[in-house]
Amino acid sequence: LDPMAGSGTVVRQATNLGHHAIGYDMDPLAVLMSRVWTTPVDDLLISGVYESILRESKRTADQDRYLPWIDDDPETSEFVNYWFGQKQQRALRSIAGALEDFKIRKYSKAKHAAADVVRVALSRIVVTKEQCASLARDTSHSRPHKVVQVSDYDVWDGLEKSLKQVRRRIHENPPSQGAHIHLGDARSLNRINNETIDAVITSPPYLNAIDYMRGHRMSLVWLGYRMSELRSIRSSAIGAERAPDFPGAMQAFEEIRNAMGNIEALPKRYGSMIERYSEDIYRMVSEVARVLTSGGAGTFV
Repeated sequence: LDPMAGSGTVVRQATNLGHHAIGYDMDPLAVLMSRVWTTPVDDLLISGVYESILRESKRTADQDRYLPWIDDDPETSEFVNYWFGQKQQRALRSIAGALEDFKIRKYSKAKHAAADVVRVALSRIVVTKEQCASLARDTSHSRPHKVVQVSDYDVWDGLEKSLKQVRRRIHENPPSQGAHIHLGDARSLNRINNETIDAVITSPPYLNAIDYMRGHRMSLVWLGYRMSELRSIRSSAIGAERAPDFPGAMQAFEEIRNAMGNIEALPKRYGSMIERYSEDIYRMVSEVARVLTSGGAGTFV
């Protein structure tokens, strides 16, 4: 088990070694990347599904495709209009609409897995170091800042090139069977029974470190998510820079805080953040202890 799986490195390595592996993450883009990196999909099927999605996208390419999670939500609409140029928006709307239509159809699991490959390819031209489909750069470093007001970037061409790169990586390093990736919280592993996991390997988020959702939301708004949903995930994640919802809880939290040194010397805001982090880490480790078998190993990077 990796209860904070990120892009799926641990889960992928485990399945390569012949283990059954489970991954959890709260970040929808991380879950998407993990599934693509750990799910075997035939390359010809990826090609066929992409052509189908492309045809549907091109059909609405000359109009502003209506996307309810954006157009019916002022906050999300404002976010999109700030970070994306009109030319790129039109193309992204067509592709996002086609992907959403594909998602609700009763296709096979394999076809839906192939569509996930296309979604990752789309995300790779939005969450980038340099300015590409958005008007920002450094989105992949979670430091997005707007660098242009108008862009000539060709979304269609960028998606085509991105998909070729993703397909080549999958073809050169095909995933093994045996991975199960879930959107979920490491502090509440509800799908996993007591004492059923032999090993846990994970890298918990540091407090006040990389805010991945800050960059990932640039892509997730094209994959069906409203800003309010993404803000809720971001604010409740382990390592979030906020005070605890219910301060002054168990003695165990105090022991963790005390082990961190003289935090009373820090500004009050940091003390509250550390109090929340202590509680989050305690709850996460408690869940790991619950699901591990007797004699099982937990490794935290």
